[in-house]
Amino acid sequence: MKEVKKKVFELLYNRLSEYGFERKKNNNYVRVVNDNALQIIGFTYSSHSEKHVIYVNPDIGLLYKDIDALMVVLTGWGNRMKTLSPIIGYPIGYLMPERSFIEWRFAKDEPVDEEANKMGDAIIKYGLPYLDRLSDKDNMIYEMEINGGAMCDYILPIEYYLRGHKEEAYFFVEEVLKRRTLDFPIEEYKAMQSIYGEDAIQIPPNKELDSYLPFAEKFKKMIEDERA
Repeated sequence: MKEVKKKVFELLYNRLSEYGFERKKNNNYVRVVNDNALQIIGFTYSSHSEKHVIYVNPDIGLLYKDIDALMVVLTGWGNRMKTLSPIIGYPIGYLMPERSFIEWRFAKDEPVDEEANKMGDAIIKYGLPYLDRLSDKDNMIYEMEINGGAMCDYILPIEYYLRGHKEEAYFFVEEVLKRRTLDFPIEEYKAMQSIYGEDAIQIPPNKELDSYLPFAEKFKKMIEDERA
C-alpha cells in the first residue's frame, strides 16, 4: 500500500501547497501562521480488516508553541512540536455538514485521483476556514469555552495564565477538580456495595480525576509560589 499512499499524498501536496502548506514527516502538512502558531493537517489510517485497502481520515488542528511549552512542564507529556501534534482540532468529518466521522477508501490497483480529490476538497472547503478561525487565539478560547473538548481542562487555564489572568486560571482548575470528583458515581458504587457486599462490588479508581491531579497540583503550586 506504500505506492497507493504515495499517490494520494502527492496529489494532496499539489492541492495544499497552493495554500502555503509544506509536507513534513509522516505526511503531515503544516502552514506557519506566525512565530507562535502552526496549522496542521495530519492523518489516521485503518484497513478495517480489508486486504490491500487503506482508509484515510484527515485530522485538522492548531498548535500554539507557548501553550505547548508550558503544558510540557506541567504534564510531562512530550513536546508536540517534535511530533507536529495539534493541541486542538477535529477529524474533518466533524467540521463538515454531516458532523460525523468520515474516511476515504483507497485500494491497491484502483485509481486514487477521484477519492483523493474529494478528500482534498473537504480539507480546503471545511478544514482551512476552521484553521484560519482558530488561528486567532480569542476564537480558539471562545470555542473551547463553548464546546469544551478533551484538552479544554488543560489548555484554558494555561491560556488564562499566559494572559495574566492567574486567579481565573486557578479557579478554573479548582472547578475542574470538583467536576471530575462529582462526575464519578461513588454513591452508586456504595449503594451497590450495601446490597451485594464490598467483596462483590469493588469501587474502581476515578481515572478522570487521577489523570488530572498531577497537572492540577503543579499548576496551582506555580500560581501559589508566584503569590508569595
